[in-house]
Amino acid sequence: SPDHQLLTLEPDGKLTWIRANQVTIDTPVAQDTQALDSGRTYRFTHGDVDFLLDESVWEYLGWLAHDGTVTALLTFYHWRKERHIRDAHAVLLTRLGLAHRLVERGTEGKKPVLYAQSPAFRDYLVHELGFSRHMKIAGVRLPSAVWQLTASCRRAYLRGAFSADGGYSGGTNITLTAVNRPDYLRDIQLLLGSLGIPSRIRNIRLLIRDARKFEAEIGFLHPHKTCPVPRHDGHAGRGQEAPASLTHRLAPALC
Repeated sequence: SPDHQLLTLEPDGKLTWIRANQVTIDTPVAQDTQALDSGRTYRFTHGDVDFLLDESVWEYLGWLAHDGTVTALLTFYHWRKERHIRDAHAVLLTRLGLAHRLVERGTEGKKPVLYAQSPAFRDYLVHELGFSRHMKIAGVRLPSAVWQLTASCRRAYLRGAFSADGGYSGGTNITLTAVNRPDYLRDIQLLLGSLGIPSRIRNIRLLIRDARKFEAEIGFLHPHKTCPVPRHDGHAGRGQEAPASLTHRLAPALC
């Protein structure tokens, strides 16, 4: 009808409703405009295990999709600065009743790995929530269930994703890298737009210029990504960060 509208993504990363007769073949359209604010919740039940997928679970799943493998339910962490996240995820799996093992991998500086031992939960992710068994291959899309989550759970998924594969770039912008996954990046862009956070895509990266809004709405799981240390030597930053607890001690030396 003449009044029919679709939710589309503008070049500056904002979501906008436009009339159907204005849509062209190149117009990026949200997959399911009704799902963006439906507030659906999900529950996993298998044997004696029964739990609601709350924000903490979606944070873990966002990390799994970016720094793990769905097929084996493995999540990877940098050996020092992200060990506490691995431990928090292990506590979460214990609370949920999912068996798991803590593994150390690598020959130089053992890297912590968390292995969730639940084929039933893996199958639930793939068949019920729309996860791909291989989330880092070309053509992969955002898990279909994410579109239908409450705003708080969408934020949680993005928090896990950006904490695993994102961070500050150049000291002011926040980026998320997804090699060979342009469709997935576009989905993330739409998801950010549904939360009022504009972004752009450049090559294999998604770029967020409004870092303050991202920090306020989503944020990171660990402080070493939260506070970038600015450079005062005339060169562009390279994304070095310092823990928030050290910022006040470093600031005088940088001025």
